[in-house]
Amino acid sequence: MKRAFLTLLFLLFLLVNSLLAQVEPTFTDLDAATLLSQYSEALSKNDASKIRKFWAENIGQDFFASLPISSIQSVDISNKHDLSVLINSKYIFDKVVKKEGYYELYSYWMSNSSSMENLTQADSSNRMVHYIVNQKSGWVLEDPVNVFTSDWSIYETEFIRFHYPTHLDISRYSNEMIHANEATRKFLKLFGVKLDRKIEYYKALSGQECGMLGSSIYPKDAHCLRPSHPEINPVFDKIVSLSFCNPHEILHGITALAGIPDVNTVFLEGLPVALAGTTWLSAIYSRVEAWKIVNADKAPELSTFFSDEGFLGNTRIAYHLCGSFIDFVLKQHGLKSLLDFYKEYRQINNLDKAFIKIYGVDFSGMESKWINYLKSSPIPIQIDYKLNNEASIIFDMSDPLNDDVGNGSYKYPQNDGFKSGVCDITRFRMYEDSQKLYFQVDFRETMEPVFCAESEEWITPAIYIGLNRGIRNIDQTDKNFAGASIQPDKGIDMIITAGFGVAIENNNRKRDYISEKTVKSLFDYSKNQLVFSIDKNFIGSPNSEWYFFVGCGLQSDYGVEATNGYPLSIESKESCTNGWDDSGDPYNPDFFDLLLPSEIQKEVFSNYSFVEKRRAVIKMIGLSRDR
Repeated sequence: MKRAFLTLLFLLFLLVNSLLAQVEPTFTDLDAATLLSQYSEALSKNDASKIRKFWAENIGQDFFASLPISSIQSVDISNKHDLSVLINSKYIFDKVVKKEGYYELYSYWMSNSSSMENLTQADSSNRMVHYIVNQKSGWVLEDPVNVFTSDWSIYETEFIRFHYPTHLDISRYSNEMIHANEATRKFLKLFGVKLDRKIEYYKALSGQECGMLGSSIYPKDAHCLRPSHPEINPVFDKIVSLSFCNPHEILHGITALAGIPDVNTVFLEGLPVALAGTTWLSAIYSRVEAWKIVNADKAPELSTFFSDEGFLGNTRIAYHLCGSFIDFVLKQHGLKSLLDFYKEYRQINNLDKAFIKIYGVDFSGMESKWINYLKSSPIPIQIDYKLNNEASIIFDMSDPLNDDVGNGSYKYPQNDGFKSGVCDITRFRMYEDSQKLYFQVDFRETMEPVFCAESEEWITPAIYIGLNRGIRNIDQTDKNFAGASIQPDKGIDMIITAGFGVAIENNNRKRDYISEKTVKSLFDYSKNQLVFSIDKNFIGSPNSEWYFFVGCGLQSDYGVEATNGYPLSIESKESCTNGWDDSGDPYNPDFFDLLLPSEIQKEVFSNYSFVEKRRAVIKMIGLSRDR
């Protein structure tokens, strides 16, 4: 009897312990405030061993090369300037939000003299979030990458491990990943750096997600944690980007590994812009924009951008101007001179003295030379909207009437302003003279942009021209555009959009050019016609090696600088802003009409399948009219 009773007590003990083990511990406001206070103290004392204990056990050492301290700043705990920031700053608790399997801990990164009652604007901008998990040691900070990407897929190239959400059709991004890998190869050679292991690269689906994975509460296009100990040659912790191809962020990490000092933000951001552009914009785009800013006498002194605050407060122009300045230095003096400048600056820590030693002028003297250079140079890309009557015609092709129905079921948006036939191409011509290449498109009907009240955006028909200018290495061309694939033995190396304005995109999906909204200059509504030209110094001279396609879709003016170059999706529903297809197939190409004979267009628009994950293949046309 006694033995049976003891056995029952033991079983009850096991049951209670089992139930207690299933009770999830609660991360309270008091826990949060205590953790932040202790973590702030460890940071201020530069105690690496204590700092490490606040983070999850599974976080690799590279993560600590540049700690994500605040929403806009990572710090090197070996750097005296950064250490001063740590000593004079602290976290102040804001709130805790419970999530599935973790907690979000919101706080402010403040100066020691600040409080929640007297927040400064600078303090408010440093609101951030940490991700908290429970381990054997208690509540710890977790790398957001480990929180959000544990079920992601991985695709590896020679230098990069791409992490991406499993549902993505990775074949659509193969060209971008090839470009990212080759850019890495180029930069490693350029700066004489080798990687111990592959770069961890995370493809975010939104600006909010990109910010979260980069330890920021604010949306971002991209983020790179730079290593702070180049002498031990680590791979920089990670890159997070909305694009599979972001050489700008890759270069940030490689230049840090090469030991290039952080002179100021003009150099920190200017060099990657000069050599690689930004997340969505190419280096060429920045040179065009800098030319416009300088020649309009709207460029502030570059010293405005020396600080992070000055740069971040003027990002709309700062990237372009800083990139153009570094590009000028590289063109005039070469990369070796710039590397010599960095070496000199690292030794004497004086910008002007280092410039005088290497270039014979101080920084402002070089800035004056750059301004004079831009004011005496032509704009890098020139777009015009008139046809030269003396130009020679090099291509002329008619397109059938009334074939602006996609697969046969496409319908125009239900809006009184839309005319039938505004996406119906009837003729396409190309002309050239000694300086320019001209494009002329005729339509069955044209219309001025239509306002859609439900989405508060304007919609216009737009032409999309995909070019292959004789590039036969298919790894150097893009194979996907507008919900379709491009003829696989050709691919495209340039997309030209003409709708609200003219936009030019290169083969790694970076914009080379975006015009102002020139829709009324592009279209001649009385002739149902569109005309524009591009200077041949940029686009090149057409020859028998050129192939192209021409499609017509709809374009929105919403976020035009970010979205120009892509037609609106054809969706299986009616709305003001989208075309309508009643097949319910999301693999519909986004073109109402293609410059193709009816039988070939019908074949293209019918040969795709959502079930088989097979996209329509757009046929390319040669200047010799072979198809």
